[in-house]
Amino acid sequence: MASRRHNVRRPRSGVVLIATLLALILVVGLALTVQAAALANTKALRALIQSHKHEMAHDSVLELLRPMVAVAMVMPDQARSLPLNGAAAAVEYAGKTYSVTLQDVNGLVHPDLTPRALARALLPKQWAALAEAIAANTGSDPLTMRAGQAAASLEQISSLHQWLDLHGDGDRLSGDTLATGYSTTNLQPFSYAVQSEQTQVVVVAVGGFAETQ
Repeated sequence: MASRRHNVRRPRSGVVLIATLLALILVVGLALTVQAAALANTKALRALIQSHKHEMAHDSVLELLRPMVAVAMVMPDQARSLPLNGAAAAVEYAGKTYSVTLQDVNGLVHPDLTPRALARALLPKQWAALAEAIAANTGSDPLTMRAGQAAASLEQISSLHQWLDLHGDGDRLSGDTLATGYSTTNLQPFSYAVQSEQTQVVVVAVGGFAETQ
């Protein structure tokens, strides 16, 4: 009788062992899933914190530049400590060096207002074509939106502030602050449209982040 009882219990022991192993596998799998999710959340949080730090640094550099830009806007070209023609300048903040550019919008081609021939003389071909495409879109959308619609790539959109005036309202350009990337070899026929203009709006860019002042 004892032997029979022993034989009956063996299958039950095997079933219990399999169930225990399955439960253990499920618990380990769940633990690994939770760990992976926690790790992913940690990485995402670190990236968010880093991005926030970069944005705060950019904002701080912009605040540092505000009084310097205000002075540069009223000073003669030769006396400016910071160029207003889009040439790169270095600014120190919190132990780091930031590359900044300041561009007087009067030194940029306006897609709607600058004479087409003058725009072609100043701009590289791809930017002259973009200016013409923006001007051809005569809808009621704001100029910045029309520029974004006509741009060929995100890279071109991010460089718009270096080549085109999307903020001013004049049809004459300031010869003192023409963008550094412009060609100035054939401007004699356009002397009527390239003069000395008072700076009113400056586009400030810090490491690709741009703001108008």
